[in-house]
Parts: sequence; C-alpha cells; structure tokens
Amino acid sequence: MNRNVASKIIMVLLLMGTLTLAFKIQLGRTEPTTIVVPDDYPTIQEAINNANEGDTVFVKEGTYYENFVLNKTISLVGQKKDTTVVDGNNSNVIVVTADSVQITNLTVRNGGSEGIGIFLNYTLHCIIENVHSLDNWPAIHVDHSQNVTVSGVSTYYTAILGSRCGILLTRSDNNTVTNSYIKNIGVGISLQYSHDNIVVSNDVPRWNVYVGIELLESSRNLIDSNSIGADIGIQLVGSSNNRIVNNDLSAGFVTHTLQSS
Repeated sequence: MNRNVASKIIMVLLLMGTLTLAFKIQLGRTEPTTIVVPDDYPTIQEAINNANEGDTVFVKEGTYYENFVLNKTISLVGQKKDTTVVDGNNSNVIVVTADSVQITNLTVRNGGSEGIGIFLNYTLHCIIENVHSLDNWPAIHVDHSQNVTVSGVSTYYTAILGSRCGILLTRSDNNTVTNSYIKNIGVGISLQYSHDNIVVSNDVPRWNVYVGIELLESSRNLIDSNSIGADIGIQLVGSSNNRIVNNDLSAGFVTHTLQSS
C-alpha cells in the first residue's frame, strides 16, 4: 500500500470518527421538557432540582406547603391561578436567583409578617404574571434586578399593615409593573433607588391604602394611566425627572403629593 492510499484511508477514518462523535453529542442534548407536579415529583422544589435549563415545571391544582428557590432558567406554571396554591408557612415563599424565569398562574400565600411572596434577587429578564398574592409582605420584591415584568398580579392582606407595601422595587432599573391590583396595604407600589421603570395601568383602590405609588430617590420613571384611590395618590421623595401622566386620582380623598419633581 503506497503512502497516498494510506493517507487517504487515515483521513476517511478520522472524518468518520469526527462525525460519529458529533452525532453522539447531538443525541446527548435534550429538548426542553415539561415536568409535572405531583405526578413526576411530589414537591415543586424536587421538580426544580431535577429540571434542565429551559424546562417547564407544571404544577397541578392543589395546595403545596413549601418554600423553594428557582435557581435555573425555567418556567413555573400553575394549572389554575385560584386553585394552584403555594403556602409559605410564614417565610419567604418563592426566591428567584436565575435569569429569564417565568412564573404564572399561581396563588402565593402566607409569607407571614416578614416573608416575601416572590423575591427576585439579582435577576434579569424574568416575568411574573397572573399571580395572586395573599398575606405576603411584600407580595413581589424586585431587588437589584433589571428587565423584569410584573403583570396581572393581585394582592390582598387580611390585616391592615400601615407601612408595608404590595409591590416593591429596590435598586432595580428598566422594569415594568402593569395591570396589577393592590389593596389593604400601607403603600401600593414603591420604587426605592430605582430608575427608568414603567408603572402603568395599575389599580390601587381606596381600600385601607395610605399611599398609592411612592418614589424614593428614584428618577426617570414613567407613572402612567394608574387608578389610585389612596389617601395620598403619588408621593415623590428625593426623586426627579419622572414622567407622571394620565393617572386617575379621583377615587376617594386623594392628595397628589410631589415633594420633588
């Protein structure tokens, strides 16, 4: 066998080996899948632990007494908002530490006097929508996070909580809070040291709410088309360059307090 023929055979064998390896790697990749609670795993945390990035954890109707951490890019979807319940037993109910997480169709309750319903901590591009929060303080806390959307969240508190708030953003920029309903709480929506956010089309009725929307040391936010019936409609403290337009402050005895523009 001459050298040219031997070289060609070696090249063919190397090519076949490369193609075989690539094929095996391709087979090793898994497509996003849906994990069902409690069919596949009895708890939501176990389902999350066994999920891969991009998977969906689907939670059937029922009450789940647990606190869990979402540390992967997955979707957490309840079967039906009103009857798919996560009960936190007086502690933070859901903590999100991963980017691009989506939570929808759940009732989150009983975080207790210090427990947060859904706590997003240093996250990007997460979506919280169609969630009901009961007795969590606050219902949603977005902390050091960006490009988060909070939409269609309803909150209620069985006790009157003078200084606590429903939806809280701290040191978080470029987020959106929209189409949410908050009552029986000291402050409806609070932005603290947060900039370039959009707060639009939310409803904070006159139902034991002292301040509808407050901005503390927050700038360049858009506050648009909200319906507010609180004693103080919109309160700005140490905040500047915000755009406040088209808000309905007529429900109840409302004072539009602008401590700075």
